[in-house]
Amino acid sequence: AREDGRFAVDFVRQPEGMPRSPSRPRPGAKGEADPAHQEALRRFADEERTYRETWMPRVAEALRPLHPTNLARYDAVLFASTTGDLPLPDKQGFIDWIASGRAFIGVHAATDTFHGFRPFIEMIGGEFARHGPQVPVEGLNDDPKHPAGRPLPARWPVFDEIYQFKSFERAKVHGLLTLDKHPNDKTPGDYPVAWCKLYGQGRLFYTSFGHRE
Repeated sequence: AREDGRFAVDFVRQPEGMPRSPSRPRPGAKGEADPAHQEALRRFADEERTYRETWMPRVAEALRPLHPTNLARYDAVLFASTTGDLPLPDKQGFIDWIASGRAFIGVHAATDTFHGFRPFIEMIGGEFARHGPQVPVEGLNDDPKHPAGRPLPARWPVFDEIYQFKSFERAKVHGLLTLDKHPNDKTPGDYPVAWCKLYGQGRLFYTSFGHRE
């Protein structure tokens, strides 16, 4: 975009200084009633409240440009390894904006986002379930005529962290890259890596590659 000026890109980024997300303490050998564990639970509750009340409003403020009213000026949004429940100003409005004829690009952990919000999962086409260690794989080029597949060989060797999915229906997407065996244990099967689809009048492209630059 900088080189040829055909389109412009604006960035919406997480604020600097993200605190560590509190982890709920597990009971030790003395069990739940142990005073030390109860004290750890009280500290956890205080840390979680501080995290929720001080950090999440900053994230919500950073995401205000993703309100559908502002997005009317844009053609597409790319989620670059987002994760969790983003405090979008209008989640359903965002989904409706895509369906109205815009585009959504998801990279890697974009499928690890909004697990509890089914319209997002239906839009993106799959939901992150698990992954193993990073590993070399050969992605099968499902559509060498598609612009995403045209530059790639029939079998594309990549070293990356490979996702396995739930809530994925092959018949509802146009496959672009697939593995014909499990990336880690090599069990034969159908393991999607990248796909595109229509969502209403909108368009969706997703790749689970991207853990590594």
